[in-house]
Amino acid sequence: MTLIIEIPGEPIALQRARASRNRFYDPQFKAKENVAWYVKKQLGDLFAAFQSPLFVKLEFYMPMPLSWSKKKREKLIDQPCMKHTDIDNLSKFIFDALNKIVWYDDSIICRLEATKTYALEGKTIITIKEIVYG
Repeated sequence: MTLIIEIPGEPIALQRARASRNRFYDPQFKAKENVAWYVKKQLGDLFAAFQSPLFVKLEFYMPMPLSWSKKKREKLIDQPCMKHTDIDNLSKFIFDALNKIVWYDDSIICRLEATKTYALEGKTIITIKEIVYG
C-alpha cells in the first residue's frame, strides 16, 4: 500500500524541548497538532497507524524570499535548497507530528529518502510505502 500526503505551508524544523521551573514542554505542540489535524483530514476513513516496516519519502519545498528578483526565482525553482534549516530537523518534525496517526512509532521507518528544493510556495509531500519481505 502506498500513501501520499501533502501538507501546505513552509516546512517546519523540529526545535528542542524547553525546560522551565523543573518542567519540560514542547514549544511546537500546537504546530504538531495542526499538521496532525491536516493529515487526519486528508486520510479520512484511511486513518490507521502502520505497524509494519516502512519506506518514507519526504519532499520539502522551501519558499523563495519575495525580495529575490523574478529572474532569480525562475532560475532556482526545483533546485537544491542549501540556505534553510537542516533536512534532518525537518524530517524529525514530520516524524513526531505523525506518530500515532500514520505510524504507531517512527522507529518502524526502515528506509528514508528526503529532498529539500526551492519552490514558489512552501509545502511538504510525504510518500509512505510498506516494506514487504519474503
